[in-house]
Amino acid sequence: MKIGSKAALSVLALAVLLGAYLAWRYAETHPSTDDAYPGANVVRVGAQVTAPVSVVHVQSYQKVSRGQPLFELEAEPFRLAVERAEVLLQQTMDAVGATEAGLGAARALVSQREAQ
Repeated sequence: MKIGSKAALSVLALAVLLGAYLAWRYAETHPSTDDAYPGANVVRVGAQVTAPVSVVHVQSYQKVSRGQPLFELEAEPFRLAVERAEVLLQQTMDAVGATEAGLGAARALVSQREAQ
C-alpha cells in the first residue's frame, strides 16, 4: 500500500467515525419513532395541587436540568386557601376560649356548691 492510499483510508475511517458520532448525538437530542413512543427519557408530571398555570418556561421535548422551573402557577387560589385557613383557625381559637371560659365558670360553680 502506498502512503497516499493509507492517508485516504485513514481520512475515510475518520469520516465514518465522525459521521457515526454525529448521527448518535442527533438521535439522542431529537427523539423520533414510528410507533408514537419517543425513545427519550420522558417524565410525567402529576399534580399535587390544583391551580391555573400562569407561565410556562419550557417547550415540548426541551432538555431540562434538575431544579429548573418548568412552569409557574397563579398564586390567587393559594392566597385564598391561606386566608380561609386563618379564619378557620381564629374561629377554632375563639371556640376554645369560650370552652375554657365555660370550664372556669363550671369550676367556680363547683367550688361554690362545695362551700355551701
